[in-house]
Amino acid sequence: MPGSILDKARAHYAGAAGLPYPAQFELSERWSHWSALTARAIESFSSVEEAIHFAQRESGFEHRHSAADSKSHWPLYQAALIADFPDRSALIEKLEDSPLSHPQTVSEFEGRRMSNVTFWHAYEFLATFCRVENAKRIVEIGGGLGTLARFWLENAQDLSTYILTDFPESLFYAEITLRSHFPGRRIRYIAQRDGLAALNDGEIVLCPAQLASNLLGLSADLAINSGSMQEMTEAAMLWWCDWLQAGQIEHFYSLNYGLQPIQARRGGSANWMCPRLGPNWDAVLLRLDPPIVREQTLRHYREVLFRSTPARERAELEARSLAILQAHSRPVSINREQSVLELLDALRLSPSRDLVMRLVQILGTLYDYRPKELVHVCTVGLSLDDITEEDRQILTELLTELSAIAAEEHAAAIPSKPLF
Repeated sequence: MPGSILDKARAHYAGAAGLPYPAQFELSERWSHWSALTARAIESFSSVEEAIHFAQRESGFEHRHSAADSKSHWPLYQAALIADFPDRSALIEKLEDSPLSHPQTVSEFEGRRMSNVTFWHAYEFLATFCRVENAKRIVEIGGGLGTLARFWLENAQDLSTYILTDFPESLFYAEITLRSHFPGRRIRYIAQRDGLAALNDGEIVLCPAQLASNLLGLSADLAINSGSMQEMTEAAMLWWCDWLQAGQIEHFYSLNYGLQPIQARRGGSANWMCPRLGPNWDAVLLRLDPPIVREQTLRHYREVLFRSTPARERAELEARSLAILQAHSRPVSINREQSVLELLDALRLSPSRDLVMRLVQILGTLYDYRPKELVHVCTVGLSLDDITEEDRQILTELLTELSAIAAEEHAAAIPSKPLF
């Protein structure tokens, strides 16, 4: 294979770009646009820096802004990191932007190279590393430009393998980033003939999404998805949830949209609720809008760290679900957003008629908009055997109303000009 970083990445992209996707995969309007944009540009890049700058400026991999526009907010972003991780200040001080990043977006902050989006990626790293610090193998679904992988590879002593799976267009940028930062690391790009044994051949493993089924059943201490399951169609998101559950995954971290208006379903919020795992996981962390989210966006994000558990008896799941329902059925005890998150998690453990109708009551009356999770709740309710005819009528009428609102959905913005 040709020797330059760009040539290697181009060759890998050429081999993967034409592979068929699973039938469930349908790119959103935004990602179809950005994938096509990258495909047209790949051959034109004359340097790694030019390619990275193009991705940061023209595509939706990051919410990157110019330093001039964002730097006044950076002390607040730093404070948000410290608020969540007060005992990790030394580690926070080591997390900085790449020298490959667009210079218009980067500036010195407290002795290190930073950008607005680097604070966000720093949070993703801290949120996972500080809770699963001894992870030896990690798989990230939707790795973007490889920043989170870089933070893990630079700071985790026990890490042996970091696996990224994404669209080939995204893997192109992740590959050139990681090859530039880690020239001595073994990097393995998954090909059609490869299976699980190929994971032993690389410290960094890049897997095109079309070949993710080749790694079905993989084992990992931690799986991560941040900001991309929310952009998957319903079918694609469920495909990835099944993929995760077919493996031996100890922990799964998700930071994705939650409680979004139903009108926002296209593009950036493309399914009714994500992720959606089965009952054999415990949510050891479950909250809405960590401090860094509140500082950087007006959208709600649901943060969850799942830990896999052995299969449990139905009676145990029902008892846990009922206990959560009872805890959030007293008006004086309701913290609206946290109640919704915990009740939705109870629905995952063991759905019931009372749980569905409680969620309908809260989501239908305590919000001044229709959260898209309501569609999922109604759909689950209509599938239950013990639902009454009266409740069935209520859910059917509500689902009809929600479908009418969703039909008025507005298109997600596709930038027609550079992001900064």
